[in-house]
Amino acid sequence: MTSGDDALAEALRKLRLEYLKDAPLRISELWALLERVECGERPALDELGRALHKLAGSGGSYGFPGISDGSRTAEQGIQRLLASGGGVSESDLRALRSMIEDLVRAFAAASAEGTSAPG
Repeated sequence: MTSGDDALAEALRKLRLEYLKDAPLRISELWALLERVECGERPALDELGRALHKLAGSGGSYGFPGISDGSRTAEQGIQRLLASGGGVSESDLRALRSMIEDLVRAFAAASAEGTSAPG
């Protein structure tokens, strides 16, 4: 590896570390939005979808496919709920809770694998 490659790898490692450092805040935001959905705030469902959309993109950008894939799956579930135009059932809420729990595990797995550059 050249010194330029080393510098790039170190910069990527630091970016990934910073991204993972913010994981608790991101997860807290998802839980807060889900709580609002559980309280019947339909606009919060759209907000939750947007938050998941951002995570799907950022997870992939930072080289964390588990975060990206889990977020995308949850976002697609929300899109189906929004398209149906109906209410959010207890079954829907259980599914959303499960998807957020999956994201918690994806963030934990990303942290456990370290912050080396993907590749």
